[in-house]
Amino acid sequence: MVINIRTIFQKIVLIGLILTPINGIFESYALTFGSIVNTSTVEAPIYVKGIKDIVFGLCLILGIIGLLNSKWRIGVFLAFFFYMTLLLSMVFSSFGNGYEHFLAGYRWVVPFILIFLVSKFIDLEFLLKCSKVLMKIFVVHFSLQITQLLFMQSFFYGVNNLGFSLRNPGFFLIPNTAGFFSITVLYFALYFSDTSMATKWRFLIVTFISSFLTASGTALVAWFVIFCIWSVSSKNMKICILPITLLTTIFFSALGVITGRGPEYITISLGIRMEVFNELLAKSDLFSDKFGFGTSTAYLMGIDGIVTDSTFAGLLVNSGLIGFLAIFFILILTGLKSWIIGSRPALTMILILFMYLATTSVPEAFPMNLLYALIVAYFAKFGLSERTLERNFKQSEMIKKIC
Repeated sequence: MVINIRTIFQKIVLIGLILTPINGIFESYALTFGSIVNTSTVEAPIYVKGIKDIVFGLCLILGIIGLLNSKWRIGVFLAFFFYMTLLLSMVFSSFGNGYEHFLAGYRWVVPFILIFLVSKFIDLEFLLKCSKVLMKIFVVHFSLQITQLLFMQSFFYGVNNLGFSLRNPGFFLIPNTAGFFSITVLYFALYFSDTSMATKWRFLIVTFISSFLTASGTALVAWFVIFCIWSVSSKNMKICILPITLLTTIFFSALGVITGRGPEYITISLGIRMEVFNELLAKSDLFSDKFGFGTSTAYLMGIDGIVTDSTFAGLLVNSGLIGFLAIFFILILTGLKSWIIGSRPALTMILILFMYLATTSVPEAFPMNLLYALIVAYFAKFGLSERTLERNFKQSEMIKKIC
C-alpha cells in the first residue's frame, strides 16, 4: 500500500510540473500581444488555474495517508505538533473573517504542511525525475522569453536602451517569479541531476541569460551566489564564505546598471519591501487573527487583503510573530549548520529560500512552492551532508547498472 501511495504521489507531482507552462500561458500570451491590464489580470479559465490546487490537494491527502501508515520519529512529531498547534490557532482565530480568507490562507499554508507529510515519498531517484522535467520545460520558458524580448507588443514592463522589452517573464506573468523559476531549474541541474558537467555549464549560462531577461535583481544575485558556491569545493566552503560575501556585495551594488532599471533600483525595490515589513512588524501580535489576509490570493479573489510583497511579511500577517520567528530561526540555524559541515547543496537551498522569502510570496509561486517543499523534506529525511547526497547518487547509479 505504501509503495502504491508513493508511486501515485510521485506521478501527480511530475504531471503537475509538466502542466506548469499551461498554468501561465494565457497570461503570457496576453502580455506578449498587448491585452494585459495589470499584474492581477487572470486570463486562464478557472479549470486551468485550478490545476495547481488539485495537485496540492491530492499531495496533501496522500501525505496524510502516508503519515498514518508510518512510524513517527520524536523530533518530527514534536515539530509537526508545534506547527499544527500554530496552524490551528491561526485558523480558529480567523473564523470570523469568512471562508474566503480561510481558503486564501489554506492555499498559502499548504506548502509548509507538505514538508512534514511527504518525506516518506521522497528519494533521490524521484528528484532526478523532477530535474529532467524541469530542464525540459525550461526550454519552453526560455524560448518564450526570447520571443517576448523580440516581439513584445505591449512593453508592459518598459523597454531597454536598445528598444527591446526590458522584462520578459516567459510563461509567467511576474518577472520575479520567472527569475525564481530559472534559479530553481539551475539548482536542480547542478545538485539533483545526473547530467554531464558540460550540460551543467550550459544551464549555468542559459539560466543567467534567462535571469537577465527578467531584469530581476533577486534572480541575478541568486545566480551569482549559486555560481560562487558551486565553484568552490566542499572542503573550502568555510574559508571561501568571506570572499563570496564580498563579491556578492559588489555584484549587488551594481544591480541597477546590470538590470537596466536605473541607479535608484535597489533603493526603491528593497526600500519598499523593508518599509512594508517594518510597518507590519510594528503591528504584529504573537498570534495572528488575519489568517489569509497577507496573500496574493486574497487580491485575486477580490476580498480584503494586506500588502506584503514578501513571504516574511506574509508570515507576520498570516501567522503572527511566532510563525515568522520560527521560520526565520530555522533558516538561520540550518544555514549555519550547512556552512559548518560544508554542504553546498543545503547552504545553496537556504540562501535561495532566504532571498526569495524576502522578495516574493514563495508559498504562492507555483511550481517553486511544491519543489522546495520536496527539497526541504529530502534534507529533513536524509540530512544536510553533501556526502550523503553523493552516496545516494552512487547507489542510484549502481541500481541503474543492475537493472
